[in-house]
Formats: sequence, C-alpha cells, structure tokens
Amino acid sequence: KVIENVKAIKNHQVYQFEPNAWYFGEGGNQITIEQLKRIKDAFLK
Repeated sequence: KVIENVKAIKNHQVYQFEPNAWYFGEGGNQITIEQLKRIKDAFLK
C-alpha cells in the first residue's frame, strides 16, 4: 500500500533494468558503460 503513493509509480516513471547484468555481469568498464547508457535512455523516455 505504501509503495502505491510513490510519485514515480503514480506517474509511471519506474523502469526495470536487467538484474543479471548489474549483479553478476563481467566485463569491467564495458558493462559499466552499457549500464549507464540504459539509465540515460530511461531518463530520456
């Protein structure tokens, strides 16, 4: 019930990212760049 009152949820501004890439991903700088790109893309929607 509490989470329903969060502004981002009310405005449909919650984005889900690939959890495996965040927690188990290997690739050093390259995976970090990809993660940051996905965050940027989410904000540009």
